[in-house]
Amino acid sequence: MKTLALVTARGGSKGFPGKNIALLGNRPLVTWSHQLLSVFRSAHKETQLFLSTDSADIAAAWPTEDRPARLRPAHLATDTASSMDVVAYELAQAEAEGFGAECLLLVQPTSPLLAPEDLEAAWAMLSLGAPCVVGVVPIDHPIHWTWSRNTDGTLQPLLAPQDATRRQDFPQGFRPVGFYLARRDFLQTHQSFIVSGLTRSIVVPPERGIDIDRPSDLWMAEGLLAQGARQ
Repeated sequence: MKTLALVTARGGSKGFPGKNIALLGNRPLVTWSHQLLSVFRSAHKETQLFLSTDSADIAAAWPTEDRPARLRPAHLATDTASSMDVVAYELAQAEAEGFGAECLLLVQPTSPLLAPEDLEAAWAMLSLGAPCVVGVVPIDHPIHWTWSRNTDGTLQPLLAPQDATRRQDFPQGFRPVGFYLARRDFLQTHQSFIVSGLTRSIVVPPERGIDIDRPSDLWMAEGLLAQGARQ
């Protein structure tokens, strides 16, 4: 299947300025995504790899052989632009440039420790008929133990109280992480990667499922990398 392997890396992170080109193991985060997708492309020849960014600095950090010849339009790089807006745009652009993708593999540069076997497990599931597959990691605590905080500091449960009190009495919760693989017609129909009852999942080991959102996450990733989370 013709696959557009897309890395989305906006330049305007406010919480962690320069996040997508922050160094991990002396390499910018986006280059970890490129390495991962290069391995995928070598195994799946009908794959086109593309970096979608509005930042010339991020584009310059991308390896020369795959460096984008164009930047993402400014209106798709705002805080209000959705990832699905970007996906639809890049699929249309690729088709206009002669590559009509049948499916899309979206990888986030903020998950640098993903491994090729994570993507291959998702691909195997898609090949068997799944319309969409995403990576997930288990959450540490039951969602029923999560509270919201009012302006006066008081707490209230996010979900209705449960009779269960022990962790093992609650169902395991998962959060999406790192990559999304979907057939194009699924995305066009649902305008989303995650649809209840339809989207399948691949469990990524927690040590590979770290999500870089703050400098402290980067320090943690450095420690995991030193322990061999991904080479």
